[in-house]
Amino acid sequence: MKEKMKKALLVAVAASAVAGYFSASQSTRRYIAHLAKQLPYLPYRYFI
Repeated sequence: MKEKMKKALLVAVAASAVAGYFSASQSTRRYIAHLAKQLPYLPYRYFI
């Protein structure tokens, strides 16, 4: 039962994120795309 709830919540979050992305302005979409490209490198940036 909990597995189904987790999957349903994950699908709902993903669907709302996609809907939010497509309803955003063009400059916001560019910002999100630029941030997504940097995401794999973010944790290593702060190891000094």
